[in-house]
Amino acid sequence: MDIKTLLLALALGNLSLCAALFFFAAGARRAGQGAHGRGAHATWARAKQCQALAWCLLYFRGDLPDLLTIPIANAVLFAGFALDAAALWEQAGRRIWRPYLVPALGAAIGVYVAAWLLQLPAGGRIAIGAAASALFFLAGAAALG
Repeated sequence: MDIKTLLLALALGNLSLCAALFFFAAGARRAGQGAHGRGAHATWARAKQCQALAWCLLYFRGDLPDLLTIPIANAVLFAGFALDAAALWEQAGRRIWRPYLVPALGAAIGVYVAAWLLQLPAGGRIAIGAAASALFFLAGAAALG
């Protein structure tokens, strides 16, 4: 499987999860179930929408301008990862994530875009992206603890 096929699979997988979350929420509303977890589901759906858009932009790298497929796609991907962590915090009943994840997201995007503007080699940008992603994955894992 080549990288473009993998990126397309990631985009379509996230879109499928968005659809599943939409129908789950619609069914819960129809059944009159309480609002418990509804905020987390909405946040998770937004996370998957961001990730689907980012993977789709990355899929079209080389066909679309680099501005869209490098800094913007990665910024949207970071936002999706941050929203994933936020959904886990909300599901745990602790809505304290905003004061921490929003500045971390801004810093991650700022550092990545600065590296792109300074024309850092791809390896450096990949390292920054991996570190930012790991930060958001750890933030999500912290909510589970």
